[in-house]
Amino acid sequence: MAGHPEPDPIPQDPNEDFLKMQPEDYIRNRLVPHQRWYNSRYIRMKNWHYTLQAVTIVGGLLVAWLGTATLPGKDKAISILGLLVSISAAMDSMLKFRESWKVYNSIALNLDHERTTFQTRTGVYSDLSDEDAFRKLVTQVETYTRQSNMGLVDLLTQDKGK
Repeated sequence: MAGHPEPDPIPQDPNEDFLKMQPEDYIRNRLVPHQRWYNSRYIRMKNWHYTLQAVTIVGGLLVAWLGTATLPGKDKAISILGLLVSISAAMDSMLKFRESWKVYNSIALNLDHERTTFQTRTGVYSDLSDEDAFRKLVTQVETYTRQSNMGLVDLLTQDKGK
């Protein structure tokens, strides 16, 4: 069709592109995006956890203070704050923001460690050829992210059926 580029031909072997991949390409196109994603999720989950904790703590303190105050409309304010505190505590507990941010942070740190030891050829990469080191990097990263994701799913779905 006019104005539309021709699609790239589909390779005969779907693994052909992966077999040609260089370490720099893998790091730039696969490992670094994973690191960024896990780090952004870590920050988001941590922020949610701390926000809900702050609402719970401050709201609880305000309920206690209002209970002793002689202000007009305090009963309605206590009810609303109590509800807000209950919702906040329940959401943090149910959605497991604290546990999630720890898992996401751990994954991001481990990916960074793997990348650094590969690039500096230290640790498990110290006595390997470039090709073997790259294969080990890919195996380590892919295995770790798969296992971590399965562990995260288990963490977030436990107690859901009870």
